[in-house]
Amino acid sequence: MKYYTYAHYRNDTNEIFYIGKGYGKRAFRTADRSVYWRNIWKKHGRTVQILAHWDTEQEAYDHEVFLIACMRDLGKQLTNLTDGGDAPPNWKGKKQSPSHIANRVVARKTANNYKHTEETKKNISEGIKKAGYVQTEEHKIKNSIAIKAWWDKRKGIVNA
Repeated sequence: MKYYTYAHYRNDTNEIFYIGKGYGKRAFRTADRSVYWRNIWKKHGRTVQILAHWDTEQEAYDHEVFLIACMRDLGKQLTNLTDGGDAPPNWKGKKQSPSHIANRVVARKTANNYKHTEETKKNISEGIKKAGYVQTEEHKIKNSIAIKAWWDKRKGIVNA
């Protein structure tokens, strides 16, 4: 059985905080998780439990939807951003090209008229300072040069 459903539990309280569907090592990966999921994982750690194995992907999706609904009905606070079963068709194992990812980011920002308010910018800045991470001007310049070089390389521009 290739597909499975799984749960993530907080290590401190053993409370469930995420339900997912996967195959391979997906249940154990920490990449491609939401900010909410990462916050819990970083603060409390997590334990993984495979709940059921399935022959087809659709069965696994259906079980994921069922489990998320049950947990929410019981009042559990899950970090799942959706009700489950909603991965795009043919998603599994697909790697997107960097240009595709960049195009999606630009499209999303444009579509949402993505701009932080001045108050939000101030709050972000204060949060960074409270965390003890303050960049020097030298560090900002080095980062700027590195990012510009990276983008030029992506676009195929070679500086002589």
